[in-house]
Amino acid sequence: MSMYVVYNRKTGEIVHSHAEPEDVRTPREEILSLVDPSHDASQLEVALVDPATVRADKTYRMDVVKGKLTALRKEKKAGFGTGACQSPDRPSIVRPVRTVIEREPLEPRKTK
Repeated sequence: MSMYVVYNRKTGEIVHSHAEPEDVRTPREEILSLVDPSHDASQLEVALVDPATVRADKTYRMDVVKGKLTALRKEKKAGFGTGACQSPDRPSIVRPVRTVIEREPLEPRKTK
């Protein structure tokens, strides 16, 4: 399985996650088109992440300096989610998505 995150390139806030079978490569523009339109698309970036490094009990953000997915220290809130991905070549086959990254607002930055 391949996993992508769409994040704000200034804050690192993850605004969307996308998972698909390993043999499917969705273009960057198509992944960006799936994001909630309330986000400024000019501020978003797409990153490929290793789904084996993502844990369901953690909340993540992108470290915009290092370009790496980083777990936040605070505890994840309880919730529920589900998802599936469908092959464009064989639409009758739907595979469950096993990993979902929860989007949480980042803490406001404190100014001196």
